[in-house]
Amino acid sequence: MKDWKRDYTRNITSINNARINKLTSGVFKYHSDSDKINRLDKGLCRYCYYINTDRIGGSVVTQFDCRICGKEEFYVNTDTDNFCLNCAIEHKLCKHCGAEI
Repeated sequence: MKDWKRDYTRNITSINNARINKLTSGVFKYHSDSDKINRLDKGLCRYCYYINTDRIGGSVVTQFDCRICGKEEFYVNTDTDNFCLNCAIEHKLCKHCGAEI
């Protein structure tokens, strides 16, 4: 019989190490804001752009209404943005979470 505990522990350890590496890299990029131009073009705050990158809800195209202008938009999963890009840029807000940019 295969030693499932050893294999399971190795897999989880590997997954957790990859998560830590990704988080560490994200924190470094957050502080350096190394991709600022692209981040601002997408209307995202530093947290949503560099740290909160695994925003996966249910994998279905979901409609949402911009909380400012009411424009109907569609997003690629159920973890929708809160604002359309135009309103986010105009009001200097992150289009996903609403933090100030």
